[in-house]
Amino acid sequence: MTRASLTRSLRFRAAHHYRRTDWTDVENRRVFGVNVEPHEHEYTLAVTVRGEVDPATSFLVDLPELDRAIEDVVRPLRGRNLAEVIDEAREGRLLPSTEGLAEWFYRQLERRIPAPAGLVRIRVAESEDLAAEFPAD
Repeated sequence: MTRASLTRSLRFRAAHHYRRTDWTDVENRRVFGVNVEPHEHEYTLAVTVRGEVDPATSFLVDLPELDRAIEDVVRPLRGRNLAEVIDEAREGRLLPSTEGLAEWFYRQLERRIPAPAGLVRIRVAESEDLAAEFPAD
């Protein structure tokens, strides 16, 4: 059989800001600067899966199923402040940095990828010149 990887990307607009609940306003402002204030990004989420290619269809994953799995995670975030809508961020267990979001998306999607494909990597870009991947090689 032939193995391959496939990457599906989508864009969504959302806001975020950085604030540690265990720090004072002064400390948050000193470390995070203007990013303590909510600001928007046009995020690009890239989901890479890997698996055996079905010889009958030449596909490694049912693309509509993969799209539904991704959209189920992204839909509640669209147009919202990630620091408020992601439970871990709201509770102070996650800063919604690009790196933090990449790991968060991985954890949300790893169980949702349609078999027999498996999740390989998540890439989150908040701009053309800033992106993070999880896991790192």
